[in-house]
Amino acid sequence: MTVHHMYIADYAAGVNTQLKDFQATHGRGRGTSGEYKQIVERVADLRSALEMAIATDEQHASGFWNELKAMGRHGFNYWTEKSRFDGEVDALVSAAENLMTYIEDIVNDYAVPKLDIPDELFDASGQWADVAEQTDGVRQAVPPLQHVDGWSGPAYSRYQQMADVQIEATREYGVMPKSLADLYRSAGELNQGVLSVVYEQVVLAVGESSRCYAPPSGQYYVNTAAVSVALQTCASQLPDLLNAGEESAEAMRAGIDDLKAKTDAIRAGWPHGAASSQPPASDGSASEQPSHPAEPVPEAPDEGVSGDGLER
Repeated sequence: MTVHHMYIADYAAGVNTQLKDFQATHGRGRGTSGEYKQIVERVADLRSALEMAIATDEQHASGFWNELKAMGRHGFNYWTEKSRFDGEVDALVSAAENLMTYIEDIVNDYAVPKLDIPDELFDASGQWADVAEQTDGVRQAVPPLQHVDGWSGPAYSRYQQMADVQIEATREYGVMPKSLADLYRSAGELNQGVLSVVYEQVVLAVGESSRCYAPPSGQYYVNTAAVSVALQTCASQLPDLLNAGEESAEAMRAGIDDLKAKTDAIRAGWPHGAASSQPPASDGSASEQPSHPAEPVPEAPDEGVSGDGLER
């Protein structure tokens, strides 16, 4: 393998390593079923579960305070205690709302735009695999043409030199499509895995948030508190998961940019050689400028939530 197609093969191997590391840490998920494409609906379910928990807790607490007000218990400062309780409720609900908004924003900004990317990458991989199969046939057909029985002399020597160029060119080019097919396939599997595990985190949060708790005596807003814990757990997982997908995108961009440079080098060397060991000098065009790395996914807010609810 020459220096040129070693590069793209190395990038493909690097993305494949990222894929294996991700699967070892997070599992394979349910990516092949395409369930992750329903993540917007599941996030809406999570929002509904939060609103239901708040409404349920509000109704329960309202009954308690209405009874106290009606009883007019001697020595009980109703309005002071009610104001203090309402402040604690506002803090709890605000924390839950902040976490819910964070999850919605992160999913909409970093997951939803990528829902079709795995399919696009798999499609590109299949196309390059077809090209690799075709070029492999050409690669095998060219070497026998280097020798022509009964031909000799300067013209034959020149012909053999040109045949050597063709043989080297088909050898170099033949490996690149296969490496590209591997690169796109591994990137597709990694992106599919990332989206699938993100989806599963949201589904898990929906399941935890949809439970209805019967609060112990003297405890209030336990449902909202429980949902807050589920939201905090989900939100804390999303940045690392989605950043894994961004890392694969960076590796792919670097690989494609590098391949473009090597292809330009091959083109510049034709027909005096199949390739050059160095890429051509930059002309300063925009396509040759290094791309800026993607901004990392922002961390989840730490709302310090507790599943204990409020006591009275």
